[in-house]
Amino acid sequence: MSSRIWPARFADSEANASDTYYHGSYLIGLSRNDNATPISEEERTDAKTALQKVFDRFLTQVRADDKYYDESSAWIDVSLVKPAEVKDLQLDAREWGDYIPDMEPDSDDEEEFDELDDDLAPSTARKLPVRSAPSATSAPVSSNKLRPASDILNRLRWDENLDPSDYIVGYEDRFLGAKEMTLQKWKTEQTDEEFIPQHRILYFKRRREDGGEVVWERATRIDKVFGSGVGSGE
Repeated sequence: MSSRIWPARFADSEANASDTYYHGSYLIGLSRNDNATPISEEERTDAKTALQKVFDRFLTQVRADDKYYDESSAWIDVSLVKPAEVKDLQLDAREWGDYIPDMEPDSDDEEEFDELDDDLAPSTARKLPVRSAPSATSAPVSSNKLRPASDILNRLRWDENLDPSDYIVGYEDRFLGAKEMTLQKWKTEQTDEEFIPQHRILYFKRRREDGGEVVWERATRIDKVFGSGVGSGE
């Protein structure tokens, strides 16, 4: 089975900017592979049951994350519906509130898919939590612009003098916090199921056998690849 996430929010045709209660939907299209063998009604029922369990687990994770989800002012649910049940939806052009992204102000890594990470916000503005500033032992913040993570990613991946297998990407998972992944496994195609917006990248470092040296970090503005920000941080 394949899936496609539409990178936009949808609303009922009656929705308008004067609404005091905002209701919108994100759509994920599911389709069977062309070469899939026919399944019985029992198998179809089992598949729906398994899919519903995935929905329930997702909802439990979202609703338990009080950093981003406030049950007193927002509501979220997931449903499996037929195409005919969403045919009257239209793109939602309304502004749901003002947000302060949880990222460095000089980052160029804002992705079009970032809207998929937004909460179902209330009509009143709500400021998202902001990470605490680096400690006094961290490298000083420079006024020089830090090269975005996308530049570092491309350099480490395509520079013939560098080996992508020598590097690790540190990133912030939506639910699990800071995580790491080898550079070779990092997906850049927005249509990939494992795609992660690049503004969630926290740092790049060498693999442990190479000393685990951080070569780029957003929080401390260290860049040992291009020398931007505070450069080498030394």
